Amino acid sequence: MSKVENIAVVTGGRADFGLLSRLCQILDNDNRVKLIVIATGSHLSDAHGYTLKEVKAFGYTNVETIDLNICGDTREDINVYISTAISKFSVFFSKNQIKKILVLGDRYEIFGASIAAAILGIKIAHIHGGEVTEGAFDEFMRHSITKMSSLHFTAHEDYSKRIRRLGEDPKTIFNVGGLGAENIAIMKSSLFSRKECEKILNVKFSEKNLFVTFHPETYKSSSLQDLNELLTALSNLENVSLFIS
Repeated sequence: MSKVENIAVVTGGRADFGLLSRLCQILDNDNRVKLIVIATGSHLSDAHGYTLKEVKAFGYTNVETIDLNICGDTREDINVYISTAISKFSVFFSKNQIKKILVLGDRYEIFGASIAAAILGIKIAHIHGGEVTEGAFDEFMRHSITKMSSLHFTAHEDYSKRIRRLGEDPKTIFNVGGLGAENIAIMKSSLFSRKECEKILNVKFSEKNLFVTFHPETYKSSSLQDLNELLTALSNLENVSLFIS
């Protein structure tokens, strides 16, 4: 009889959980794995929609929570959340004898959890390492998580090359593609039609439609000028429907 592996997957919010959700289902249904899903960060914040309910809706066998008491978004706040994550994850990992964790991306919650795991000698598997986010704290957090990790699952060969340049063992790096692309491919047959989307959103699409999202450069003290430039450019468009996230 094969040994059951305990694996903890840490999710800090909608951004990573949307990618991890199906992978967690696969792990949860594998009799070789005992999965523990740890919801933290904005999942437990009322201001961010308290998305813990979305995590639990998937019916995973084990869902745990680690509350970082998120209530602000200043740089000082983020430092507090990282230090809280290190402390609370350290206690949780030790108490529950966690030996392996799986993390995705570059958020500060994941950064804090990874520091705790690395210091405790817990093996870390990292998804979406090697990528670049210029102008954001995500950049150094992602590369720091890479250096703390034992296994690397990248979305492109260019990202695998970057991880090798960071000094990681090529035998630990696997170019598996992006989870988001895989999820879309699998869900393609169940996607809503144009008319169904219009009904759900209660809108009438134009011939041309743009979905817009703005990611501020977090190294800057203010990204207001960048946002104004984006809005100015969008205001010059004609006969286009804009959906801003």
